[in-house]
Amino acid sequence: MSKGLLYFARNSAFQHLIKIGKTTLATFEARGLSSSNVPEPFEAIAIFECEDVDWVEKKVHKQFEQFRHHSQIWHKTTEFFWSGCVEEAKIYTRDLKGVKEITNSVTEVIETTTETGEKQTKRLPNTTFEMVGITIGEKIYFENDTTKVAIVKDKINKIEYGGKTYTLSQLASELGGGGRVSGSWYFFYNGKRIWELRPDQQEK
Repeated sequence: MSKGLLYFARNSAFQHLIKIGKTTLATFEARGLSSSNVPEPFEAIAIFECEDVDWVEKKVHKQFEQFRHHSQIWHKTTEFFWSGCVEEAKIYTRDLKGVKEITNSVTEVIETTTETGEKQTKRLPNTTFEMVGITIGEKIYFENDTTKVAIVKDKINKIEYGGKTYTLSQLASELGGGGRVSGSWYFFYNGKRIWELRPDQQEK
């Protein structure tokens, strides 16, 4: 048994894939994923502290085996998976024994409009329920519609809707939000967008 970090990382050079790997180093950055053979740097999108990182990695890889990437000559690429499984894989990992999510560098992309009317994207730290003071068990509403109510399940971004568990952005996309805008923009709490409850938005 060895303590370590399980990480989910992406690379803009191959956005259709996600790397799910492990390291026993103190930080994801120390793993040193980028090299001269990789055209763009890797970016961590989720990091989990594990009591037994070898066991956790094996469990996650086995659970999502059907999403594992194979090369054109059908060589298995050990740690790369099709990105379509990433949200479900993160939820699965959070629920494993001896696992604690410690993601502190996750960012979300929002679309903004400049004064000249030009569209641009901006990256900010991920919105979490803990950040905005929403506790487990609270109700939030998609587009402030009282018929589309979800229940907060953790301190980060997990919610329950229709008997199923989703992340905030995952459910927003399914209910019609779509696009690259954060799920916190589509969900409301006490009549206000969750996005607007962020400390960095309150200060404006």
